[in-house]
Amino acid sequence: MDAALRTSTKLISKGQHVSAVERLVTWRDTLAEQEAASGAEMFMGLPDKWYEPPTFACENGHISKRYLKSETSGDVCLACGKRVYLVPRITEEELAKVLAK
Repeated sequence: MDAALRTSTKLISKGQHVSAVERLVTWRDTLAEQEAASGAEMFMGLPDKWYEPPTFACENGHISKRYLKSETSGDVCLACGKRVYLVPRITEEELAKVLAK
């Protein structure tokens, strides 16, 4: 993935602006595809083990086990109010590297 990052809808060329959300989702989707290819049990396109216990991350690099359910914004980060995504267990330092790529 050096020359391009794959997202679910398009191919992003090197040098093109990539938002933190696109990097986070691309990273998460790539890991989920690797888990599926290795035979992991999946639920709604994500590995079962990610749900036990769930870990959530936002584009600002916050990691949490909890989030706020909003009628207008969906599931949001308690620290900053940005949308959260289910991810595998990860530290904030590791997430910062993913978001900085």
